[in-house]
Amino acid sequence: MSEVIIIGLGQLGRVFAGGLLRAGHSVIPVNRGDDMAALAQAHPAPERVLIAVAENDLHTVLAALPETWKSRVALIQNELLPRDWQAHGYAEPTVISVWFEKKRGIDAKPLMASAAAGPGAELLCRALTSIDLPCREVASGDTLLFELVRKNVYILTTNIAGLKTGGTVAQLWAQHEAFARQVANEVMDIQDALTGVQHERTALIAGMLEAFDGDPAHGCTGRSAQPDLRGRSATQTNSDWPFLHCDRWQVDAMRTLFAILTMLTWATPAAADAVTFATRLYPKFHHERCLSCHQFNSPQHQGRAFGSHRSRYLCAQCHRPEVIGLPPNTEWMAPNNLDYTGFTPADTCRLIKRRIGVDPDGQRLVRHLLVDGRIRWRSIPG
Repeated sequence: MSEVIIIGLGQLGRVFAGGLLRAGHSVIPVNRGDDMAALAQAHPAPERVLIAVAENDLHTVLAALPETWKSRVALIQNELLPRDWQAHGYAEPTVISVWFEKKRGIDAKPLMASAAAGPGAELLCRALTSIDLPCREVASGDTLLFELVRKNVYILTTNIAGLKTGGTVAQLWAQHEAFARQVANEVMDIQDALTGVQHERTALIAGMLEAFDGDPAHGCTGRSAQPDLRGRSATQTNSDWPFLHCDRWQVDAMRTLFAILTMLTWATPAAADAVTFATRLYPKFHHERCLSCHQFNSPQHQGRAFGSHRSRYLCAQCHRPEVIGLPPNTEWMAPNNLDYTGFTPADTCRLIKRRIGVDPDGQRLVRHLLVDGRIRWRSIPG
């Protein structure tokens, strides 16, 4: 019985573990904090090492993976591109573009067949089909790249457009097609820049619509697209949240996202010239609403900790969940080493890149600026 290592046993990891067991393989789990070097000594030649951690943790795991496992890697993350594994010296890993949804307490629901490529593609497809999830093998190279970009276009378009429209993917296309195409085109601009390839847009749109047809009732905004709004009254409407239906905010958010990616990653020269940190992001980072948190603990700039907010433990008296729609005990102050008040554009950019840590695709900063409920709460006028 061949062994398969699974690093990370979240929702997707457990689905693959079940499929592999059903297909007759032995599964060796690796949880957060486990000693991978010791496990690699005990299991030096598994058939495959499936990395099923969240997107945030992928690069940390790829960098720390024992040498004997590197040639056996399989990746399943969303928003994945070749640059992610190439940055760590992985030549041709097994990669699968997952097209099923798995939520806690609910069976996995396929939208369409997942697409797997690389030396372990047959293994992963066999595991999924053993639990009635469709899967197909595709060629590496351009074919795999198209599948990855198609998934990214689907995820980003529906999540970002959904911030304005809400509803299902079927409603998005039926009622807001022009807007959805606008968002999709900007997403594809980003994908072209990140991959250095000009993709066929008609084919990508058709691929996205195929996924729409697979689950027309799928909600546009996923679990990470909006802050936790459970504290808001059920009777409130979008008029209480102007950033959810403001065209100018939506377009500006997409352009901001593009600027973040060009700042933190390589891009085509044309893309890098078109949007720079100094012209697009620097003024936003130095807006008074950003600085009020980033200089909170700075004595040099008389941050709020030295004036109106001397007792941070009183924060909850004003920042109440029923008022702001965010969980209790939300941390509002930026770390002390992230005060960039008075910095030049170049110095601000360098500080952020240094403090953000391992973030090759800029996703950590993207989530902070475009998804983080604290930032979006601060973007409401008043």
